[in-house]
Amino acid sequence: MKKTKKILPLLLAASIAVSLCACGGTPSAPTPTPDAATETVKTGIVIEATMHALTIEARDGSTYSFVTDDSTEFADDGEDLGDTVSVGYEGEYQQNALAKVIKVVEKSAEGTVTPVPEATEASASPASSTDPDTIKYIIAVVKDASMHNMTVSWQDRDYLILKDDDTTVDGAIEVGNTVRIFHYGDIADGITALRIDLMVEDGDDIKYINGEVIDASMNNICVDYDGHQYNISKDDDTKSDSVSVGDQVRVYHHGDIQDGIVATRIIKL
Repeated sequence: MKKTKKILPLLLAASIAVSLCACGGTPSAPTPTPDAATETVKTGIVIEATMHALTIEARDGSTYSFVTDDSTEFADDGEDLGDTVSVGYEGEYQQNALAKVIKVVEKSAEGTVTPVPEATEASASPASSTDPDTIKYIIAVVKDASMHNMTVSWQDRDYLILKDDDTTVDGAIEVGNTVRIFHYGDIADGITALRIDLMVEDGDDIKYINGEVIDASMNNICVDYDGHQYNISKDDDTKSDSVSVGDQVRVYHHGDIQDGIVATRIIKL
């Protein structure tokens, strides 16, 4: 029994020695710690902005959505629709990535932020910048439209706007519609549109209200307008932005406003 007790420690020591020899007698190197995520930047024009979210459209037409929180650094006073901004974030881009830094690269000087039913209300002096890479926009009335071009009236002048395979068109554009046209550089006759958004449908009885969303679901929203709450329905023909409770919206509709009316278009302001 005493010999067995002495042999066991010797066997254990021998086993450890063999193990060290097999490994070269030195411990393996520690696994390197991955570097911190590299900050990446996307640049584009602001096409949607709320208190805690931002969507931009890059030059190639790609859209990128970001969210913000208390850690987000705003390098300027604030961004508006139509502004060109750079958004810094960490890691590989994913939808609704957290924005770390938002910086305004170029303020938009053409058009206005809030969609309006009349082009004269949207008119503004042309931008002084002549940088051909700057994305700008105008809000104008369609006077003629075809598959590959359209004529619009802006600031008491007609412009021929071209469309190509890269032009994004939101909605069926017809004569009399009010549209927002994104383009590079200063507006000019024969310029190619990057994007054309339908602002309001044509029709003598089309009206609208502005209000705050009190409740929202797939088929209807409740809007507080002028101290009254209206339940607004949506059907298959309703064109609607994605809206949430607390958003300011413009609701287009036929006839006078009343509870249960069907919206023709809902735009988030």
